[in-house]
Amino acid sequence: MDVSDYRTIFENVEATLIRVGEQNGDAEAIREGFAFAKAVATKTFTDAEYFRTLIHIPFYSGFRAVTVGEKLLAIDKHFCDYETVAAYGEAHVRRMMADSGMIRHERKIRGCVDNARQFKAIVMKHGSFKKYLDGFAAQASLPNLLRLRKDLMRRFSYLGSITSLHFLTDIGMPVLKPDEVIRRIFSRLGLVADASEREERLWEVVQEGQRFAEATKYPIRYVDIVFVAYGQVRAAQGKHDMPQGICVEEHPRCAICGVTKYCRYVQKNRPA
Repeated sequence: MDVSDYRTIFENVEATLIRVGEQNGDAEAIREGFAFAKAVATKTFTDAEYFRTLIHIPFYSGFRAVTVGEKLLAIDKHFCDYETVAAYGEAHVRRMMADSGMIRHERKIRGCVDNARQFKAIVMKHGSFKKYLDGFAAQASLPNLLRLRKDLMRRFSYLGSITSLHFLTDIGMPVLKPDEVIRRIFSRLGLVADASEREERLWEVVQEGQRFAEATKYPIRYVDIVFVAYGQVRAAQGKHDMPQGICVEEHPRCAICGVTKYCRYVQKNRPA
């Protein structure tokens, strides 16, 4: 597949989202979501924003985005800032477990408390979390990015093979999150062999996302959110979420899809 194919696929996916959004009255939400994703690439994050992202991602892992979105107010209330949370003891954990507004997953709650302590230690050592990240020069090369990812996975609970990439995506690093939605779409488009979670497959998905970014000149975070919106049944109803879904897992809406020309799923299921 050459550069023009990547550009055409992305433009058609983007145009389909906008067209369907206009028909459903979701055009404003889509525009806001697009603008937010484009801005992430040049955003300067504060320690508070890095910490909030580090807390949210473990809770999103294994839960539907809608479920987590409904609980974010409680999560943010309990995990208000890293210095406060780093001092939490058993009573605070029990208080969170008793809160019906929380996602009451004890291992994740304890893991996030431990993460606050790790986060505080990094800030104390380096002066800020950004300075810690800058020390890896992760934007400069893939080996540097891999070193950063490995260090994050070593330090923090619930930053595994996919969630570590999720964190890097959300803080503006040159990767996308190879979750099941994007793996499914890229597999159907024939960009990767299958939608498995094998480590080598995850990096193939990331590299395909980078090719879309290079072909379109868009930030890779924008590529990520557009494909997620295209393949997710419904987003989390947050401020920047886009309530779309075309290439969904079951009963994809192939009749209105803009990239059926490239789709192995359509070719396989087309009537003889």
